[in-house]
Amino acid sequence: MVGSEQLQKGLTFNRIINKTYARLIAIALIILIGFGGWKIYSLTQNNKISLDPYVVSKYNFTIGFPSVPIVDNLSKKILGNLGTGAAYASYAHNTNQQYVVDVFTIPSSVNLNTFSDQKLIELLTIEEEAVVTLSMKASDINTSQTTYLGRPAAQVQFKASNSGSTQTGYIRGFFNGQNYYIIYTLGASKSNFNIFANSFRFNQ
Repeated sequence: MVGSEQLQKGLTFNRIINKTYARLIAIALIILIGFGGWKIYSLTQNNKISLDPYVVSKYNFTIGFPSVPIVDNLSKKILGNLGTGAAYASYAHNTNQQYVVDVFTIPSSVNLNTFSDQKLIELLTIEEEAVVTLSMKASDINTSQTTYLGRPAAQVQFKASNSGSTQTGYIRGFFNGQNYYIIYTLGASKSNFNIFANSFRFNQ
C-alpha cells in the first residue's frame, strides 16, 4: 500500500513538473515571439515581403529586412575621395531574393551642401549606373529621377545574373548630409522593392 501511495505521489509530482515545464516553454515562446526572437521570414500568401525593422545607429537609419542582415565593411571612391561604409545584405526565406542597403560616409572635403539638386541627381545617376555596370555586370539599364524623403534621388532598373538566372533588380540612391545611401534588390518584384525601400527612415 505504501508503494502504491508513493507511486501515486510520484505520478502526481511528474504531472505537476510536466505542466510547469509546459507553462515555462509557452511563456518563453511568447517572450521570444513578442521580441522578434523567433520568426519565419518569408513571403506572405500574396507574395508581398514580410519585413522586420532593423536599426543602424551608426549611419542614422532604420529599414525593414526580411531576415537579419549580414554586415560587411565597404569603401568606395566618390568624386575622387574615398568614402567608407558598410553593406547590409538580407535574403527572403527560401528564395534567392536579395535585399541590400549600402551606405558610405563621404569625406568632409566634399561638401555636398554646395551641390544643386540637379548636380546631385547627375552624381547619383553616374554612381548607380557604375554600380550595376561594373559590380553586377548588368544589362537593360533604365535610369529615372525622383525625390525620396524630400531629397533628390536616382532610381535604376536593370537585369543581372543571380543564382544562375537573369533577374530584375532595382536601385534607389540618395544623400543625407555626408552619407550616401543605396537601397537595392535583386530578384524581387517591383512592388516588394518599393515596400522595402519605403520602409527606410532616418532615426533623427
